Amino acid sequence: MHFSFQIVHKQQLSGAKCTERVLQCCSGCLEVPKKDKVHSESCLKQSVPVHMVSLLQASAVACSLIGWISLYASLCHLNGRRGYEWNCRLVTLFHGVLIACLSAYVGFVDGPWPFTHPGSLNTPLQLQVLCLSLGYFVFDMCWCIYFQTEGAVMLAHHTMSVLGIVLALWLGESATEVNAVLFGSEITNPLLQARWFLRHAGLYDTLAGDVVDFLFVVLFSGVRIGVGTWMLCCELASPRPCSLVKGCGVAMYALSWLFMEFQWRDPPFQTYITKGIREFIAKKLQQKQTDFMFCNVHFSFVY
Repeated sequence: MHFSFQIVHKQQLSGAKCTERVLQCCSGCLEVPKKDKVHSESCLKQSVPVHMVSLLQASAVACSLIGWISLYASLCHLNGRRGYEWNCRLVTLFHGVLIACLSAYVGFVDGPWPFTHPGSLNTPLQLQVLCLSLGYFVFDMCWCIYFQTEGAVMLAHHTMSVLGIVLALWLGESATEVNAVLFGSEITNPLLQARWFLRHAGLYDTLAGDVVDFLFVVLFSGVRIGVGTWMLCCELASPRPCSLVKGCGVAMYALSWLFMEFQWRDPPFQTYITKGIREFIAKKLQQKQTDFMFCNVHFSFVY
């Protein structure tokens, strides 16, 4: 069953009139301007009991969890020769691409803008994305704990992701910045999985491996560190988000730095970075030597 809630401005409606208008919106008989999305929850809470909202969200998370488990089971059945971790990383790759696209649309197109409206009330589309992603994180964290394939940093990242999403669903607000954090986290995930696939396929030392490493460095440094710093400053400066949400934001930001340090310690990754720096310096020295020789030739010709 699909529930579609249109948006109602809280300042125009009150009491029974608000309830009547919300019911009309739920049936699809009324369209409300997009700019009023931030104020939807106030009227919906007057017409829908809190326990019903929680039950719907729990059902959505359960359906999401079943869907990710079914996808993993199907991949293991169709691609069993590759092993459990290979198929689990395929699920992770699919989740990263899907959530990066959905969260980008929610944050940058549908709104509200996370840098100016942190702590705003949740919209229905934000809730759908969070429930979909929460089901995946529960599945993947249980898989990682059972097979013991990931370290403490990745498990801490999954734990904080689950806590952040649950907190946004429980409070009924701050899904705007949680969705932005999801976008920043998942936009680099496909490249991380691509590095693993290339390494296990014996293609990491090729041009494809260099391209993936370069894009990973650029996106991780630019989005998770650069834009993440801006997002954290906006979150801490705003009076609207609660202290728990701000604390989760600080923890996720610290994990990004730890994860970056962990990646820099990866020997193949260090080799790529050192190789790139060495080639850049050699190119600059060669260019300066060429310019110096050209100046000497020009000087000899003139005199």
